[in-house]
Amino acid sequence: MIATNPDWSALHTFVENISSDDQTPCYVYNDELQRLRVNQLHTLFSDQFSLSYAVKANPNPKILGTFNELIKHFDASSIGEVRLAISAGAAPENITFTGPAKKKSEIRQAIELGIGALVIESAREADLAAALCRTLNRTQNILVRINPANTPKLFSAKMAGKHSQFGVDEKNLETNLGSILAHKELTLDGFHIYSGTNCLAVDALVENFQSMLESFKKASQWANINPRRLIFGSGFGVPYFSGETELHILTAAKQINALIDQFTAGQNFRHTRCILELGRWLIAPCGVLLTSVVSKKSTEDVEFRICDAGFNNHLAACGLMGTVIRRNWAIENLSSSTGTKKLFTLVGPLCTSIDLIAQGIELPDTNIGDVLAIPMSGAYGYSASPLNFISHPPPTEYLIRNNTMHNITTTHS
Repeated sequence: MIATNPDWSALHTFVENISSDDQTPCYVYNDELQRLRVNQLHTLFSDQFSLSYAVKANPNPKILGTFNELIKHFDASSIGEVRLAISAGAAPENITFTGPAKKKSEIRQAIELGIGALVIESAREADLAAALCRTLNRTQNILVRINPANTPKLFSAKMAGKHSQFGVDEKNLETNLGSILAHKELTLDGFHIYSGTNCLAVDALVENFQSMLESFKKASQWANINPRRLIFGSGFGVPYFSGETELHILTAAKQINALIDQFTAGQNFRHTRCILELGRWLIAPCGVLLTSVVSKKSTEDVEFRICDAGFNNHLAACGLMGTVIRRNWAIENLSSSTGTKKLFTLVGPLCTSIDLIAQGIELPDTNIGDVLAIPMSGAYGYSASPLNFISHPPPTEYLIRNNTMHNITTTHS
């Protein structure tokens, strides 16, 4: 609960001192929590993995700057994210560039910048990269992204085990590797798999890592290489909804590490660097969206509370970012945390009926002027939302560092 968590004491003070209706909506990120979560992963996985931060989760430059102090690798899904990571201090050779729709101009820029690895999503992309290398008189390290044949279980979103725009389908991988390896300008460093996201079940995560290892073994045999690096999309999840429990990260680490130890004991993988790529688990719990109740409406059946944040500020919290069955996030009323609870429907300010934050959510009596907190908003919040829709002012972004609120608002590009 954010309302009773001392790690958010600066947030509580900020809410208590809100004096005007233009101070919300706003995102608040917690620098100390960000560092704690990174350090926890280093403690659990440092003997088996290097860490890589997925920039798309939250590309705010201050957030990236902190990660650059703590994590060596970055995964960028656009040339814009490549440049954001470099601006935050990341060395180009520590950046991987993924994405199924890389333009020729973007691949050229990535090669010119000297990125550590271009993640190849198709044989055609390899052809394009090789041609650009010849033009530039360069060579380029690459990883081939595999679209595994197996479907991961209990992941909220799955990219594997089905036809997808991502990566080379595993059933066609051996054939495609032949044409990719024919390019002398490209050096195959290894492979990349990201098959699913937001899983809270340890058994399912461990099974997915086992599946990734099997795919990596086959790919390495087909390519006849001892891979220098392998990137594992972690899929580690966070609890968004009431009743969900945190991923038992210690148990997951013990079982995953045992798999990696066995894998790297093999002759072909003794010098392989395994990289754990993740974004959501690292930064989602470190961010909160604050929104104020600005109006209300009572009907015979429904108590509406109309807020100054909507799906234009947080698409995911409103259930509009790939959600199949809509569920309410665990929203808190920071202005009124006690008292008899009632059912409310929370809506945003937009002139559309789909601007729904929560339906039938149980909260203490909630009235105009109350400030609500939407937790788990550090990832896929500000930058993943249509901020310009209907031209409401975008949220301010704040960072709590040393118990002080700092304005870190920026325009992401």
